[in-house]
Amino acid sequence: MEFGQRLKELRKAKKMTQQELGDIIHVSKVSVSGYETGNRSPDPDTLNAIADYFGVSLDYLRGRTDVNRDPYNLTNKETKDIAVEVQNMLDGMNTDAEINFYGEPMSDEDKELLAAALETALQISKRAAKKKFTRNDYKKKSGD
Repeated sequence: MEFGQRLKELRKAKKMTQQELGDIIHVSKVSVSGYETGNRSPDPDTLNAIADYFGVSLDYLRGRTDVNRDPYNLTNKETKDIAVEVQNMLDGMNTDAEINFYGEPMSDEDKELLAAALETALQISKRAAKKKFTRNDYKKKSGD
């Protein structure tokens, strides 16, 4: 399937007009129409904006794959759950005793860095678990 058809499918799935999509990606309705008919091609920034808005890969938009997203990406719920888990870990460390890092009390900046590191580690772990425990029949359907 070519780019124009994919774009039209994605737009219609969201029940959007060409004007609404154009407003979001900062182009005119005429441009969106041209993309969908194949008479125009979006510049790289616009192409990225389309992919970002619809949450699909550039390869999917260009018709290089029929898999429109990585099945191992974290859902919004999983991302929120990780944020809650990190906050719970940090709250558990907030006691009257100082938390030391190499013998020095942790600054607020150090604590923020620790939180970011914990969040990243949990996200990587969650994605790895999804890869490990995804059923083989689902992997085949999603192109993996």
